[in-house]
Amino acid sequence: MLLRKILTLALVVVAGCAYSTQTRLPASIHSFSVGVFGNSTEYLSIEGRLTSNLIAEIGRSPRYTVVNDRADAELSGTIIEVRQTVLEYDANNQPRNMQTTIRARFSLFDRASNSFLIENREVSSSQSSTLAGRYYPASGDGGENAMDAALQELARVLVRSIMLTKTGDR
Repeated sequence: MLLRKILTLALVVVAGCAYSTQTRLPASIHSFSVGVFGNSTEYLSIEGRLTSNLIAEIGRSPRYTVVNDRADAELSGTIIEVRQTVLEYDANNQPRNMQTTIRARFSLFDRASNSFLIENREVSSSQSSTLAGRYYPASGDGGENAMDAALQELARVLVRSIMLTKTGDR
């Protein structure tokens, strides 16, 4: 019986460490507006896809909402680099495995204090994708899975970076 209580207590402690909804943002922030990110790369339309991923990622938090106007905080940024690297070729010398790395800079403006909580912080993500028979150079279809995965991961990394920011920690 004592062993069962100890194991139950240990499980509760371990489970409590696994996930936290705590944030270090000011308590006055409850809503975000997310502007379409700029795109200084040659890859068209990825800024809209990143913005959609950011809205979805912020929306996963029960504490925050995304609104179009009158938000407590405004998120903006620019995609500054996309690098797609072929990691492996198939027997026909076509790309089989591709890695996509995306870098972005972002800022978070707090309307209540009229100041930046984060200014020009850089984040990046990198994802690999097996193309196996899906690479069609003429249609530009190669690497889209890796690109989508990298954009989703970049949104997660960026939002995590925001949530762990201390007030005044730019």
